[in-house]
Amino acid sequence: MKHSSKSILMWLSKKNKGDWLGIFKDIQNKTEIPDEIDVSNDYDCVTILDPQYSNKLRQCWHPPFVLWHLGDLNLLNEPNIMCVCGQNSPNKDTINLIKHICDSYVIINGDDSALERVALQTAMAEGKKFIMVLNQSLYNIDYDDTLIQYAIHNGCLLLSEYGWEDPDDIEKSENEKQRIIGFLADKMLVTSASRNNMRLKLLIDECLSKGSDLFALPAPPFKGELTNDLLRDGAILVNKNSDIF
Repeated sequence: MKHSSKSILMWLSKKNKGDWLGIFKDIQNKTEIPDEIDVSNDYDCVTILDPQYSNKLRQCWHPPFVLWHLGDLNLLNEPNIMCVCGQNSPNKDTINLIKHICDSYVIINGDDSALERVALQTAMAEGKKFIMVLNQSLYNIDYDDTLIQYAIHNGCLLLSEYGWEDPDDIEKSENEKQRIIGFLADKMLVTSASRNNMRLKLLIDECLSKGSDLFALPAPPFKGELTNDLLRDGAILVNKNSDIF
């Protein structure tokens, strides 16, 4: 039986639990495709071969072969997407800054910290759209979560490389999703982070490799804050709301 290229990529994604390297090796080795393959899924997906696939992601290191999604796929090609990320819970001034960002940008992050959850919640409270990138199957997310419910019913976008089940290596998948966030974002704001936060360092590297504008909030000196290092190395200082627009 002749299968479509999309069905083959979906089957390879299922076979390898979404692992990019496993899919790549199967393609490279011309792994035999069974006559009968089951690629049925309750969720929509877009493959790297589809015209709806993001041109931003085509430029990234290891562009995802298949992306499963729930929500408005058109957000992939929004011209104004900003990654708002950080480590610590934001103060009142930072939340006010995020509110202003929501007026002009679609916020994207992976909901991986207190700050990132507040950023998404702020977008929700302002009635704005956001993109959340997951490192787990859409089957296994918490559908009672108010953010997930809001995303489903208000034209936001949930993205995952994992269609049928969660990956075996959660730490690896956590790192790999940073390339998706980094290359979809046109700009990036880092509000707070310690120097040993490897996840944020990886995400920053992905954004910089694409040439995105990097903004950072200043932190008190002598505290080991990554944001001060970023400012020393050329990030744009955000001292007031207008600095980011």
